[in-house]
Amino acid sequence: MRYFLKSLLLFSIPFFLWVLAVLLIDPFNFYGQKDAGFKDKVQFEIGNQINTRLYKLIQFSKQPNRIVVIGDSRAHALKKEEIKKITGLEITNMSFGGSHFGEMRETFWHLVTKYQIDEVYWGLSFFNLSKNGLSGERIQEAERLMANPITYSFNIHSYRAIIAYAKYLLTGEVIQLGKFKETKEEVWKRQLNFAQEVYGRYVYYADFASDLSKIVTYCTSNNIKIHFFVPPTHVDLQNRIYKADLGNEYEDFKHVMMKYPSFNFDIPNTLTENMDNFKDPFHFTEEVSRGVIEKLFNFETNN
Repeated sequence: MRYFLKSLLLFSIPFFLWVLAVLLIDPFNFYGQKDAGFKDKVQFEIGNQINTRLYKLIQFSKQPNRIVVIGDSRAHALKKEEIKKITGLEITNMSFGGSHFGEMRETFWHLVTKYQIDEVYWGLSFFNLSKNGLSGERIQEAERLMANPITYSFNIHSYRAIIAYAKYLLTGEVIQLGKFKETKEEVWKRQLNFAQEVYGRYVYYADFASDLSKIVTYCTSNNIKIHFFVPPTHVDLQNRIYKADLGNEYEDFKHVMMKYPSFNFDIPNTLTENMDNFKDPFHFTEEVSRGVIEKLFNFETNN
């Protein structure tokens, strides 16, 4: 019996050490302070890089906001600090890089069913609507992981974040995921090739109109104002749609969007024809972001 208890104790030591590490480092701020951010602790920056969905959903649970932005990396470019500076509004940006419509939809339902939401600004583009990418599993996974201390403590994301933080303590270097050392021309070419690959296997999500109708109906019934916008992209990227013979599907997308309060920034004009306004074909500059904010948060009619 004594041998068994001794063995059990020895076996339990790594378990308790790991739980202690999770409690002390807490890379996604599950146990931590209400208003923590990157400037407060490096481990939060690391956690956000490892799994930004888990980090931001936990942060929102600690600091809910009635005005939110949903979308992918282009909607994420509308910084809350700049929005407050221009409009005076306090918003929370719940956009995630690489999101498609399915994940945005899952984020929307997570927010409106768990919190008091008054207003939603939703950045959505034709690129997000391929039937091949409609799963909301990354949001569903984040919901599972933040459900209780056990699932939060014992998962691959917490493990990776804590190991990355340990490396930071040893080297002083914070991991930088998804960043490439390339010239703008190289990035431009890579992103256009990526778009061509995506559009080459693209299957338009035919139930998009039905899904959007359900979302807008819910908002109307629950006194939630919802505004859609199509973020600007460079004309090089816009033209890839027609080169992939997806013009009819694209016109259907625009027709659906026009039924609701929406602003389409993604049209050929002097802004989208100028490479200086973009970091790459998908992503616009901070200056363009300010212009989008000024127009988006002040429009009152469909565009």
